[in-house]
Amino acid sequence: MDAFPGLDDHLVVPEVTRDEIIGGRRMIAPPAEGAEAIRHGNLGYVLRAHAAPGYCAPVDLLTRFAEESDFATAACVLKDGADPESGSRALEELAFEILTD
Repeated sequence: MDAFPGLDDHLVVPEVTRDEIIGGRRMIAPPAEGAEAIRHGNLGYVLRAHAAPGYCAPVDLLTRFAEESDFATAACVLKDGADPESGSRALEELAFEILTD
């Protein structure tokens, strides 16, 4: 059995495409508009303000969640710096997605 893919072993090319893959299905993640964009900004602000020392609150961070899933959540919280075991960034401890009407 092969090792599980790393967080940064992407199925899509970060910062070059809007593609994301969820459960093996390629999707286009359009930019946010109006109310959704405001909610994204507000969520990032609240998370950053309340993150404990040693943690960060990135937005739109592309993560390889599974063998067939590589997508970005609206915002998340994770430890700063590299994971000592993998040398990669830390895995998200909290992740949020914004749903609109």
